[in-house]
Amino acid sequence: MKTKKIIFLYLLLQLSILYTSAQSWQPVGSGLNKYVSEFVVYKNQLYATGIFEKNGNGDTLNGLAKFNGSDWERVSISAKGGIGPACVFNNKLILGGEILCSDGKYSNRIASWDGTNWNHLGKGLSSSSWSSEMEVYKNELYVGGAFDSAGGKKVEYIARWNDTLWKDVGGGVRYSGFDPPRVNAFLEYNGFLLVGGLFDWVNSGTLHVDGLVAWDGNQYGKTPGWYGSNLCIFRNRIYSSFGEYLCRMDSTTADYEFAKFSSIKSIEVYNDKLYVGGVGDSIGGIKARNIACWNDTVWEEVGGGVNDYVSAMIVFDSSLYIGGNFTEAGGRPIMRVARLDLSIKPGVKEFIHEKPLVQIIPNPTASEIFLKVPPHEQGLFEILDLTGKKVFSKQVRSSVTIKIEHLPAGLYLYKYSTSSGNASIGKIMKQ
Repeated sequence: MKTKKIIFLYLLLQLSILYTSAQSWQPVGSGLNKYVSEFVVYKNQLYATGIFEKNGNGDTLNGLAKFNGSDWERVSISAKGGIGPACVFNNKLILGGEILCSDGKYSNRIASWDGTNWNHLGKGLSSSSWSSEMEVYKNELYVGGAFDSAGGKKVEYIARWNDTLWKDVGGGVRYSGFDPPRVNAFLEYNGFLLVGGLFDWVNSGTLHVDGLVAWDGNQYGKTPGWYGSNLCIFRNRIYSSFGEYLCRMDSTTADYEFAKFSSIKSIEVYNDKLYVGGVGDSIGGIKARNIACWNDTVWEEVGGGVNDYVSAMIVFDSSLYIGGNFTEAGGRPIMRVARLDLSIKPGVKEFIHEKPLVQIIPNPTASEIFLKVPPHEQGLFEILDLTGKKVFSKQVRSSVTIKIEHLPAGLYLYKYSTSSGNASIGKIMKQ
């Protein structure tokens, strides 16, 4: 059997057998019993927030759960209702919600956890409203939502916390329409904090805008974008969503109706593609069940999609995790949290470059290699031994030095595959 594997790998190298990329959804533990609103990484572990009460095995949770590598486990918390937005600030986990703190009192819509105790953030936020997003910018915690006070002081739907006091943010935001204003999204970009939501006036009502502004720490400035509920950067362009519309913009222009889904709830960049999650059965002329991705040329469906809405996405440990209210993903039962598995399988759809996509320097080598890769394209670099066992795997965006001194001496196979479907294979001789 071992001889056959060696012969197979030899033929693979000599004949350049073709590979295709595949996407499939994998369960994350036993799942959760109700919808997920957000993910956050705290102390190198993945946390989920929402209104769930149990994991799929029936273990009791309370709107906050930690994934231990096998299943979702309880975090010591007592909260009224579900948990909303989450963020890490000064080595503490910050959550939106009414949470029982160490003094025996419930927080006013926001609290911090140091891994042991829950504590208030001053007097918190308006007790009759909510927060929808958090972000750290210039060593301060920014919180946006529908609240009109923070720390007992009047603010207009956005405030910042310096770990001691709450402060106003440029006079807040205002809206001249019938609905109350709110701040829904933050994103740090080129030294500015982008702020998106339902508003059309900032700087104490002196600057008219269209729901997406750039804050420099002192005042707001205009952008060409509009009403952002979700924000991200993909290939040097800003993407924002509001309702069913996905807007794409650069520093001077914007395409307000770049794409439409029935309702966009989350956007994320992974493996050099823009993922859009929410509610919808088609986008950009293709069929897609509640999630799709844009490769900067065409839209693609993702692993057969999911059967209900996607409300949260995060890249963690080189994988894309999605959360929402779905109970099926890619045709298999998966309870409200799924992980996207990207693999390269034998096939004839894609091609391997006759000219290698990467350079391995030096080769042979005794301790390390310098992997020189194409610019501006993310790829997966893998090393396999002569039995076909994977001994190294890493997502790379630029040329990088890789330590292999721990590998036994001998011949190895490497494989480099890009998000656009190209691949390159070759040999590494470890001395």
